[in-house]
Amino acid sequence: MSLVRALSLALLCLVSWPAHALLGLEMGCSVSTRPLQFGSYEATSAQPLKTSSSLNVRCLAGALVNVSFGPSETSGSIATRKMKHTSKADTLSYNIYSDSSYSRVWGTVASRQSVPVVLSLLLLGRDIPVFASIAPGQDVSGGQYHDGVTVYIEP
Repeated sequence: MSLVRALSLALLCLVSWPAHALLGLEMGCSVSTRPLQFGSYEATSAQPLKTSSSLNVRCLAGALVNVSFGPSETSGSIATRKMKHTSKADTLSYNIYSDSSYSRVWGTVASRQSVPVVLSLLLLGRDIPVFASIAPGQDVSGGQYHDGVTVYIEP
């Protein structure tokens, strides 16, 4: 029986914006993230371990932006994202979802899947929910696991 503690996923941000202006204001966005903290994982559980968090997108001018997530730093993949043990070779499969039913992976094998977000007021920030799940039945060593994923904000 394996108990994994302190699983976390860092969300790194990348904002991409073309040189547009709207009513004399240059468009641009900033993003703040909160780590996805899974807590303890029990390998013998038949249920996935689920968690949620959010990221806050704030734009200088009203905008329609697309939010997407890149591949796992550990696996290099969106379809098979993995967290790595801090000192061992073990990895733990997980994924990020755009919906609370954990049915729409945020990203696809061929390209990033984005979710449109409308920010209509000047300097308005919006919290965007992020959902993540670790697949059940993975026999891994106890300890801390981590991964990083880039968040893309694009027009």
